[in-house]
Amino acid sequence: MSFYKIGSALTQLITTRITPIMITIRTLQFESAFEFTAPLITAVTVTNSTQVAIKGSSFGSKIKDITVSINGKRGIALSSLKSHTQINLDVLKTPSIYHAFVQAGKISFMVTVLSNSSTLYSITNMCNSSDGGAVTITGKFLDVNATEYAIAIGTQYQCTNASNPVKDGTILVCIMPKVNTSESANQTVSVTINGMASSKNSSVLFSYNLPKDDGSSKVPVVAIVVPIVLVVVLVAAAIVLVIFIRKRRVDNKNRFKSHKKEIPKPHNHNVSHNASSSQKVDLSVS
Repeated sequence: MSFYKIGSALTQLITTRITPIMITIRTLQFESAFEFTAPLITAVTVTNSTQVAIKGSSFGSKIKDITVSINGKRGIALSSLKSHTQINLDVLKTPSIYHAFVQAGKISFMVTVLSNSSTLYSITNMCNSSDGGAVTITGKFLDVNATEYAIAIGTQYQCTNASNPVKDGTILVCIMPKVNTSESANQTVSVTINGMASSKNSSVLFSYNLPKDDGSSKVPVVAIVVPIVLVVVLVAAAIVLVIFIRKRRVDNKNRFKSHKKEIPKPHNHNVSHNASSSQKVDLSVS
């Protein structure tokens, strides 16, 4: 197998995934085919939550041959193509995916050129809503252009500078102020346009990002060290007690053996009594 380096200027002229080529070596000619490798995504950049640039290689040179999937949704409208290396798109042209770029979470991308697909490439979209910023509300009849509106989140905060990024009235973007994080969870959302208010029974709730741990909630070192020291002391005391009891048992055993040695053993005495022979006394009376 042989490999030949082809310059980028030449690859930009190739408009098909598989291109027949003729190789001539002296007087010999060989027919073969040039084929691009599968598309490869190396980076994704997002500007102003709407402009997306997908960078990589083997994207081809015809925009009509390219399909981009975002979070599994196909049919994304593409804006432009830098041959083989970069795809540009405006998410406002595909409203169904717009919400993914204005909220925290993972966004996955896949590029397919004809029938050849890349592997999934993911980015994580971060939002810091407790510091204020853009809030996106989706629904119906949310057109605020040239109308009077009021958008309340909770009982204390007003979302201002509202606009519609798409013209069908399904998406509303407004700007929230910095908030008190103690009142950041499960806030009600109310939208009033030209005196018509959204349903009060709506289950839509808004929660700001939870504050980051700055270390103030960490358990003090003393609260960790003291129980550990107490456990160590109790274990050490238990070990000393066991050793003491075993030593007492050994001492008592040795003392008992020593006492047995000091007591004399009883002896058997055979006492024999020799009765003296009786003497007969003859008494004579004259």
